[in-house]
Order: sequence, then structure tokens, then C-alpha cells
Amino acid sequence: MTVNGKTRRWVLRLPNNYDRTKPHRLIFGVHWRDADYQAVDGGSAPYYGLRALANNTAIFVSPDGLNKGWANSGGEDITFFDNIIKAVSDDLCINEKQIFSLGFSYGGAMSYSLAFEWV
Repeated sequence: MTVNGKTRRWVLRLPNNYDRTKPHRLIFGVHWRDADYQAVDGGSAPYYGLRALANNTAIFVSPDGLNKGWANSGGEDITFFDNIIKAVSDDLCINEKQIFSLGFSYGGAMSYSLAFEWV
């Protein structure tokens, strides 16, 4: 995906039993500073352990920050998340009233910024 002329990476994980007719929660897992989207998507507790707790009831997305962070210069990271939501909702069945973001450290700060945008 290209945002403001910059290529942005992200990964999407569907529930094993994904049903196109049932609206699903959309949950973003946002990485900490000096990490990347693969750190949240992989490891021993993907998506901070929430993916396992969701028990195949949610769609998960791990976006990649520019320069391993979330400076959000000129709102470009917010735009990135908004573009991901549009792309996912165009192709999949999501519950637009149940879009969440979680993160650690810098990822937590970015999730906090998103909360102000999405209210």
C-alpha cells in the first residue's frame, strides 16, 4: 500500500473459520519503537496474546511504522490506518463499530492517537 508516496507494509490474519457473512471485529496490533510488524505478528504471543484469547473470532492486522516508529508526521500514520480499514472493509466483513488497536510503548502511544481520531 502506498500512503503519501511511501510504500507501507502490513499483514492481515483471518480467523480459521472466517465467514464472509458474519461481521468480525478488526484488531490492530501496533509495534513498539525499533521493532516492526513481524514482531507483533509472530513470536510466542502474537498480538500481545490477544489473538489466542480471541479464539478465531476477530481479524487481526499488524501495520509497519516508518523507520520502526510512529512519528505520525503530518498525520501520515493515521492515514495509513484509515487506508487499511478501507482496504479490509472493501474485501472482508468487519463490524465497523468494533475496530480496536493495542500496542506496547510507542505502539501504545499510536493506539492512543488512533482513539482520538476514531471517536
